[in-house]
Amino acid sequence: MAILILLAIGIFLPLFPLSMVLTAFFKYVPWAWLRALIVLAWPQIGLTIAFSTHAQLPQWVVGWGLLTAALYALRMLSLRDVSTWIAFIAASAFALLWIGLVNANSEAMLRLQGLGFSASFIIAAAVVPMLKNRLGAAYSGLHCGMAQRLPRLAGVLVLAVLAAIATPLFPSFFALMAVLSEASFMAAVGVSMVWLLWSWAGVRLLQGFLPGVWSRAQTPPDLSLRTAWLSGLGLVTLVGAATVLSSMGLTGGW
Repeated sequence: MAILILLAIGIFLPLFPLSMVLTAFFKYVPWAWLRALIVLAWPQIGLTIAFSTHAQLPQWVVGWGLLTAALYALRMLSLRDVSTWIAFIAASAFALLWIGLVNANSEAMLRLQGLGFSASFIIAAAVVPMLKNRLGAAYSGLHCGMAQRLPRLAGVLVLAVLAAIATPLFPSFFALMAVLSEASFMAAVGVSMVWLLWSWAGVRLLQGFLPGVWSRAQTPPDLSLRTAWLSGLGLVTLVGAATVLSSMGLTGGW
């Protein structure tokens, strides 16, 4: 029974290869709103299973979670499809929640950490249909030079990626700081390496969109001012939420 509970939790707090369930959902679900809902609910379901069953989790699961996070972060370096990129960074981030779970962190703090990661990924997921509607595909390297031809969309994309890779001021950053505060020295080194890989992967993803020469014969319409302002408002809301979460102790004393 304990193994079955561990495997059930491992689907929602991803442990490789159970983590492929999450990435498969992102691959086959066509609606952006449903992807956003999946990202929001996925770690919360795992935490609900863990706390409702009072699961006794072995310490070695932390290593499994760290390995899962590192594998997905490393794989992100070669990804070009934005939807898959979001699925992989979500799997990588949610796997880090095992550190606090095994170390018996409070349920409320773990749920806030999961929410901090999820909220940052939802913004990135919302950009995918914007890219598809204008470029035909949300694929890095397919159409370069977006910074000059579609500056508003490019700006929203940059901010969305910065939120996803746990840049300071966004909720994912404070969630990551909370994870680091709960980790042993060696685990903290592993988490830091995962964070570095996220940043590297984010830069590589943006390099396929922003610089370079525009290759299309026609330039599609940029985001309207209204959409750009609404996107900016969403990002400002994220920063405000991060400040509130930080004041509530999400950072674990950092």
